[in-house]
Amino acid sequence: MDEAVVIENIHRKNIPPYKEAEFLQRMVERHGSQEKVAERIGKSQMYVSNRLALLNLPPELQEAVDTKQLKVKTAEKIARPRSRRPRGAGRQPRLRYRFKTRF
Repeated sequence: MDEAVVIENIHRKNIPPYKEAEFLQRMVERHGSQEKVAERIGKSQMYVSNRLALLNLPPELQEAVDTKQLKVKTAEKIARPRSRRPRGAGRQPRLRYRFKTRF
C-alpha cells in the first residue's frame, strides 16, 4: 500500500489500530527510528511507541482493539512492557496528609 495513503488514513483514523501498528513497524524498519517515523507522519514519538506496543498483544486482544471492544489506550497500557510503565503504576497512592494529634 502507498505510504502517503496510509499516513492520510492514520490522520483520518480510517485504519484499524493494529493494522496501523503493523504499518508503523514497517516504516521503522525502512526509516530507522521511531523519531523519524513520527516526524514523517506528523505525530509524536510517544504516539508511534504506543501504537507499536499493540504488536505485543495476543491475537484475541488485537482483534478486540480493531473491533473497538477494547479501547486503544487500555490496550496500549496492557501491551507496554513493565519496565516502560510510568513510575508508580500499579502502586497504592501515598497519603498526602499528616494528622497531628494533641492530648
